[in-house]
Amino acid sequence: MARDADLVVIQITANATRTIDQKRALYAAIARNLADNPGNVFVNLVEVSPENWSFGDGLMQDGPPM
Repeated sequence: MARDADLVVIQITANATRTIDQKRALYAAIARNLADNPGNVFVNLVEVSPENWSFGDGLMQDGPPM
C-alpha cells in the first residue's frame, strides 16, 4: 500500500456486534469521506466483549450479574 505524509490512522474500540458487511461498509465510508487517496486511510477496529467496558463508578455495566 502506497502512503504519503497525509496518512490518517483511526482506531475504533467497539462491542463485537457488527457483521463483516457492516465493517466493509464502515471502512469504505471512512476512506471515502476522509481522504483523496483511500490508500492513505488505515483503520483498526478493536472488538471487545461488553464486559470489557466500565462507563464509570468502577462498575461493569454489561457483564454477568454478581
